[in-house]
Amino acid sequence: ETMEITGLMEAKQLYAQRQYSAAIQAAEDDLPQQNNPRVQSEVHLLIAKCHKNLNDLKSAISSCNLAIEIYSKWKEPYLFRSACFQAFHSELQEGGGDPDEVIQQDRESADIVVDPNSQSTPVEEEDESSKMRQLFR
Repeated sequence: ETMEITGLMEAKQLYAQRQYSAAIQAAEDDLPQQNNPRVQSEVHLLIAKCHKNLNDLKSAISSCNLAIEIYSKWKEPYLFRSACFQAFHSELQEGGGDPDEVIQQDRESADIVVDPNSQSTPVEEEDESSKMRQLFR
């Protein structure tokens, strides 16, 4: 078990030295050696913290989700994910949203299908007209 902890310790040391990219690499290299779900979850949370410090909030949230999926009884990944969502929300509000190229990249990587030629439904049209009424009140 000392071998299992060594890679995690190295990643934690790199994190403490603010070498976040190196810490992510060390933690990801260490993951295949881990067989304890609690330790795997801890590794994913460390990766999330590194991503947050690199200002990559989407990756931080994804890493938190993995930590929660692996070991759902541990509260820390939930709390950290909440902080990431709050930071992401603030970033979007202050910055006016994602840049167009990020939006396009997210659309391309999404696994949903949208037909741009589809007709709007009566509900969508009603929503639009009510928005316009509110706008001109």
